[in-house]
Parts: sequence; C-alpha cells; structure tokens
Amino acid sequence: MSLTPLLRETDCTMLFLPLFEQFIAFYQNPKCEDHKHPGTIENYWKRYRKIAAWLRTEQLSHIEAEQFTISIAKRLFRAQLEKHSRNHAVRIARQVVQVLAWAVDEEIIKHNPLHQFRLKKEHKKKIIHLTPEELLEIERWQFFSPYLTRVRDLFLWSCYTGMDYGDTMAVNKSHMFTNPKDQRVYIIKPRNKRGEAALIPYFEKTRRLWEKYNHQLPRMANCTYNRILKEIFFIVGFNKRISTHTGRKTFAMIKLNNEGYSLPAVSAMLGHKSIRTTEEYYAKVNIDVVSNELRRINAA
Repeated sequence: MSLTPLLRETDCTMLFLPLFEQFIAFYQNPKCEDHKHPGTIENYWKRYRKIAAWLRTEQLSHIEAEQFTISIAKRLFRAQLEKHSRNHAVRIARQVVQVLAWAVDEEIIKHNPLHQFRLKKEHKKKIIHLTPEELLEIERWQFFSPYLTRVRDLFLWSCYTGMDYGDTMAVNKSHMFTNPKDQRVYIIKPRNKRGEAALIPYFEKTRRLWEKYNHQLPRMANCTYNRILKEIFFIVGFNKRISTHTGRKTFAMIKLNNEGYSLPAVSAMLGHKSIRTTEEYYAKVNIDVVSNELRRINAA
C-alpha cells in the first residue's frame, strides 16, 4: 500500500491517516528496537483499512490527528459495533489511541486528544482446552487413516510443548539444547509471534513424537490442519469448539492446574514476554489446584 502525503498542502498540520501509515512503517522497519511480527503489521493494516473506510463515509478522510476527538472516537466505536463483536470494536478504537500516543512519544504531534479515552472489553471467554482425561483418550485413539493420525500427532505436539501452529511448523533440530547443569534436553525456540524465546523441557512424550517423525514434524496449511482437527474431535466424540491453538491452551492449563508447575515456569515455557500475560489468560484456580496442593501438603 502506497503512503499518502503526510501533510496538508496548505499548512504543516499532520493528518491522521498518513500518521497511521507512518506508525506502521515505523514498526515494520527491521531496525526498530520494538520491530513487530509480520502478523501484527498485517493486523495494523486491517484496522487501518476499516478506520479509513469509516472516515470516508463520515467525510473525515482528511481529519487532523489532533482533532480526532473523543466524540469522533465514540462514533467510530459504535459504527464498528454494528459489524463486529465488542472486543473487536474495542481493538479498532484503541488502535487510534495507540497511534496518537506513539506520535506524541515521537514528537510528531504535541497532543493526544484521546489520552483520557477508555473502553473496556467484555470479560474473557472461558478457555477451551482438553482435560488430562480427554488428552489421554485422544492419545490412545487408533485412527485408520494415516492422515488423521498425523494431524492428531501435530495437535498432541502442541499439547506436550505449548507451541502454537507457527512454531510447530518451524521447529527443527537446531532448537534442541542440552543443559550441562542437569543434562536435560530442552527446546529453546524464539516464538514466531514476538521473538521471545520459549524454554520447553523435552518431556518423554515429546521425544517419542519427535523421533516418530525422524525429527521433522508433518507440514500443512493452518486451514487444513483446523479442518481435519475438527473432524478428529467429531470422531472421538468431543463436543468442543477447538482449533490448532487449543493444544497450546491445553498445555498451559494442565501444567498450571493439574501438574502444579509454577506460574513463572509455565510463562517461560510458553515464551510469554510478561508473566502477567500468563496469569491473565491461564492462571484460573480451580478445584484441581486446591486438591493437588492438599495432597502435596499432606504428603510432606
């Protein structure tokens, strides 16, 4: 997408849409310290196109950045609510705030008119994941189709390692590391999403799967993987809305709530940049946590 002129012809006032384009170019630059993943950049462009389309319908395509008032932001939000979920609409409106805040930090504009603009998302939906019993059942299921077996095994890999689709498709022997202190093997891989390194113990089930495919997991498109995975869950009889990402969620929930791993350890395994991310999404205390802790204390 070509960049539009940054300034009005008649003055030196920054327009919002060219400012948004400059924001994207800034984070797309590999030399930027906070360089964003291509997937994040694509999300920026998607929001840009939605905001630009709405501004055109409102005859605000040439709105100045510092004139993007709270009233206009609320109108944008309400318009997005008519087409998208609340959380999606919030993300679009917050993108405007992010762009303006960045411009102030970079001293491109002097004032962020939305610095007091606040929107709340809906409460996070319940995380869909497999229980230990369900995971064991899908491990033991015998599929007649080798293709179904390969897709099941890819999903199990995510359940054993916490890797998402992108990292599962990219993992190779170079990511295996033996710690000289404990002689344990770990998978150390920068995440495709943000580059934060995930540090994953090489569990026995992980090793068996890795060796089964001679250190090269099957490759397939994410849409194909998701489609076949839904078929597998139907065959096994699991009535859950799942995707390839369900394996990562299963890993996190089982490690935290059933196997008693600490929050910092699970955060490191998932490759989260902040432990707060792990806590916010996965640290949901349930009866299993309390039960396991009671058994641990009574055994001490």
